[in-house]
Amino acid sequence: MKSKLSIVVLLAFLAVARSPASPLDNMMRDIQRISESSRVVNFMDAYSLFVVVSGKLNPEGEYFPKTMDLLRANVALKVGPNPVPLLDESEMGSEAKELLDKLRPLITGMLGKFGKNIGLFVYKNAKGTSARIDAKEKGNITYTVFGEKFEWHLPLGCFLPDKYDEKTGDVFPGDYEFNPYTGDHLKVKRANQVLLPTPTAVTGAVGKL
Repeated sequence: MKSKLSIVVLLAFLAVARSPASPLDNMMRDIQRISESSRVVNFMDAYSLFVVVSGKLNPEGEYFPKTMDLLRANVALKVGPNPVPLLDESEMGSEAKELLDKLRPLITGMLGKFGKNIGLFVYKNAKGTSARIDAKEKGNITYTVFGEKFEWHLPLGCFLPDKYDEKTGDVFPGDYEFNPYTGDHLKVKRANQVLLPTPTAVTGAVGKL
C-alpha cells in the first residue's frame, strides 16, 4: 500500500538562518546569498513561485514522485476568486530562467529524497492587477494540487511589524488586532521600543500573589 504525499511551499522570499554547526552550511550560505540578491527581489516582485512535491511512499519508505507533466496538469492558483494561469518557461525572461536553474538544486538538496522531480511553478504577479499577491495586504490565496486545496489568508503576520498590548506589554504577530486573552486592542510596536506593562497591570499582578 502506498500513501500519497503532497507538499506545497509558497516562496514569498527565501530567508534561511544559517547554523555554523550544520552539515548543510555551504548550501545554506548559497541560499542566503541568492536570497539577498537584488535579482531575486526583482524576480519575486514580478512573479509568484510555488514549489510542489507530490508522490507516493511505500511501507519501506521509498518515495515515488509524480512526473512533471502530471504535476503541471494538476496544479491551479487562485488569488481571491481570480484564477492565475501557470507560465511556461518560454514566457519568462532569460534572467528569471537562470534564477530558477540556480534555485532548483538548492531546494532539491534541502528536501532530500522528496526533492526528486520537484515542480517549480511560476505565475505572473503584476502590480495593479486583481491577481497580485502582496504579503502585506489583505487577501487570500488558494493553491490546488491534485484536488487538495492549500489556503493562505493575507496579510502574513511574519511580514508585518509586531503588535503589543500597552497594558500588559505582551507582544503578538503583526496580523493580530486584539489581545486574544483580554480582548484589548493592540498597537504597532515601533523599532527598538522597550515594552513594559502599565503600573495598573503590575499592581494587579502583585495583588494576586
